[in-house]
Amino acid sequence: APPRGDGATSAGLPPMRPLPSGAAAAGTLQDGDPRLEDGSLYDLYFFAAQAGQAVTVEMRSPAFDAYLSWGRMNGGKFEELGWDDNGAGGTDARLSVTAPAGGVYVVRANARRAGQTGPYTLALTPSADADARGETDAKPGGGS
Repeated sequence: APPRGDGATSAGLPPMRPLPSGAAAAGTLQDGDPRLEDGSLYDLYFFAAQAGQAVTVEMRSPAFDAYLSWGRMNGGKFEELGWDDNGAGGTDARLSVTAPAGGVYVVRANARRAGQTGPYTLALTPSADADARGETDAKPGGGS
């Protein structure tokens, strides 16, 4: 899948919520949330990581096809480092990532299609074995 855009559809930065390690965050995608160029809605979350730290982020929703991406904010724009569509099975998404440098990273909790709304949960957990499995990014060519 091609990159989904930088999320900048209006002036100013969309609000970001903290994503604490080991706890699930509950959210709802609804009309009025920021939109990507394809019309899909998203929420932004942030977490701090040290260089080389591996984490897994999982997004589940009974209402829509979950789509996760992660990256950093650069000059007020989202700079994507990786993404996942259905890595957690069904329509749920899971990213296993390794921070390339210390600092604050951003997770974009996104619906796969324009106009999809509803509740979701987002969870961040340390994943010490992500490096061993080589799952630091979504693999191209996996089909979806």
